[in-house]
Amino acid sequence: MSYTGKGRAFLEWVQGWDGYVKLNGMISDEGDLSVVISPNSEQLTQYIDGTSEHVLPFALTAMFPFSSGNDETNIDANELMEGWCDWILQQEQTSNYPNFQPATVTEISPVDQFPYLAMTYQGEKLAKYQFQCKITYEA
Repeated sequence: MSYTGKGRAFLEWVQGWDGYVKLNGMISDEGDLSVVISPNSEQLTQYIDGTSEHVLPFALTAMFPFSSGNDETNIDANELMEGWCDWILQQEQTSNYPNFQPATVTEISPVDQFPYLAMTYQGEKLAKYQFQCKITYEA
């Protein structure tokens, strides 16, 4: 199995979502979006023909305005992240997967059921949101 090219294929695929998304990029400014691939690529199954099934975890992280009040600021940020969740589900429903050739992607699925607030930066009135997913592939 080769790992070469998976990062590039993943980035090209994720660019299909609305908005500019970095790959493994730092997010520090309002509106920054980055997809972070986890260093843990777990092997799920080893088959007798020598192929195996793997999982590649990743997360969308985003920096949006944050409010400690009861207003629309946090709802707006959460709804944008929900749009990412919906896009992931649509990709699975249409089998629109990144091209991991010679490996074959078999599933893309959310790990979490809902995007979550990962951290707040009170001084800057910003918050980091995350939503975790995984790609299952055979190689």
